[in-house]
Amino acid sequence: MILFTILCAVVMSQLHISLVLASRDTEIPPCSGHTSCASCTNSRYYNSEYDLSYQPMNEPDFFLRPMISALRGKLLSGEQFPTCRWHGAKEGCLPYSTETDLMKASFEYIVYEYDCPMFPQYPGVPPPFLPQWMSSLMKIPSFSSLPLSNLSLPGTHDSISYDLSLTISKDGLDDFENLSVWLRRLSKIRPGEVEEFIRLEALSQKLDIVQQLDNGIRFIDFRLMKEDNNWFSLHCMQSKFPAVVYLKAIRKWMDANNGEFLVIWLSRDGNTDSISNDAYPSVSLEEKQTFWSAYLNVFRGLLFDTSISDYTETPMSELLLTNQRIITFTSDYEEFTNSSKYAYDAKRISNFFHADGVFDEESTIKRQRDYFKKEDKSTTQGDRVDDKRWFSLMSMNTPSNTWQVESAARHRFLPIDLFESCTKHVNIPGNDDFCPATLLDIVQLSNYYNQITIEEAYQGYLSGDNISLPNAFYIDGIDYNGTLRTGTQLLDGFDYRQSLDDYKLTRYAFVDTVIGYNIHTASRSANITEAMSDESAYADMMRFIEERRTLNPLILWDEKALGRRDDWP
Repeated sequence: MILFTILCAVVMSQLHISLVLASRDTEIPPCSGHTSCASCTNSRYYNSEYDLSYQPMNEPDFFLRPMISALRGKLLSGEQFPTCRWHGAKEGCLPYSTETDLMKASFEYIVYEYDCPMFPQYPGVPPPFLPQWMSSLMKIPSFSSLPLSNLSLPGTHDSISYDLSLTISKDGLDDFENLSVWLRRLSKIRPGEVEEFIRLEALSQKLDIVQQLDNGIRFIDFRLMKEDNNWFSLHCMQSKFPAVVYLKAIRKWMDANNGEFLVIWLSRDGNTDSISNDAYPSVSLEEKQTFWSAYLNVFRGLLFDTSISDYTETPMSELLLTNQRIITFTSDYEEFTNSSKYAYDAKRISNFFHADGVFDEESTIKRQRDYFKKEDKSTTQGDRVDDKRWFSLMSMNTPSNTWQVESAARHRFLPIDLFESCTKHVNIPGNDDFCPATLLDIVQLSNYYNQITIEEAYQGYLSGDNISLPNAFYIDGIDYNGTLRTGTQLLDGFDYRQSLDDYKLTRYAFVDTVIGYNIHTASRSANITEAMSDESAYADMMRFIEERRTLNPLILWDEKALGRRDDWP
């Protein structure tokens, strides 16, 4: 059904291009009316929020005029359709329509919304404190004596999704067998457009991997797959560069920040239990272990050695002394690593996940509250000790649903809506019109409600309630200063014109809140002697982190048109 919808939408869109051109005598659209990269690059679609040049059509014209235009030989290809491109240096939206112009300006112009820079623009320097937050706390003796398992790590979901190419991954479309093959064929109708649409449905992060680390992220969800002759990261689409490029960037950062620890989970699709061909379809044992050898080579001298250390017992001070600062979990552990001592089996991860997320928020928020109150977050799959899943991971992402992707395709490619609205699926009272058009839409709406339970858990913990955070979080939409973007203007600059100005760029202090929890946990774990000697240091750190948290507090407001409520759930 999803393939059929996209096919119909793209074909209809191609026909409508000829209609628009025939009716305008191929006049170039008024690009100067667009003031942002996202607005400019979207001007060739039917999104009424952006397309200043689009004129609605009635149904008879929609079906008849393209046929007449086609008969006259005016059915033009997508590449010939005059479009607007964003010029980064000039910060302006400029038209050009010929292939020659595109080739000349390929390094100056931004063609697709996905490639628009983060908005507001990422500052030229990292935020203070967060690049070295662990090493700062390691100066407190009782903190450094704890094992890593006592901490909660802020992490990102689909961490490399910020750098996807226009190549559809052959096995990257989760749960849609053979869909990537058909989509590659479909892209011939409108080259680049299907791929761009999928990228926007896969984009969950705008900070690059180094920026994520600089902003305090210490758990990385690294997806990868063997594509043709190399391994790439993926999220539906193949990454722009081979996987090893991003791993080397991580290595360089770890060398520059030699007091920090990092957990990396390697998988194709975020499945802890997948093995063999289910884990990496059509990839041989030799190919898997060749990549693992490359991974070992990149991180040589930094990897946690499970034969001599234990994540749940070895003090961080010992790990730092031996430079065992990168802990790796791998799906398909036995085949992928040949049961290497430098990794843990991903089956040790207990992954808390609620598939419907923000689209079933009343249930989701209840499950999240119950999870934070659960003292033992480990689970077991069997009776053996080895079956225990002791690394607790809390997934707070909401994935795209089939109905959302289909609706987004219709919204993007069709000039009229021939199908019923998807708003009823959003399940937020008072929402009459809003339907997320991209994954970032979902991400920031989800973060708006995620901040509620995170803040509740933190305040409850400080008050002495029986609350605990997981070993790591797994979340989308990380913004500058380790925050979650909760506002209505997307991280790529997409702006709803009717949105409230005061809440477009709101953020929540996610990383600082997790660090605050770790400070209090360490303070409570200290014995009497340690508590007395470290009391002043902990008090100073607590004051400091609370000052930072006040910069981006929990903010709720009433904007039902974009799914935000301050009185629900």
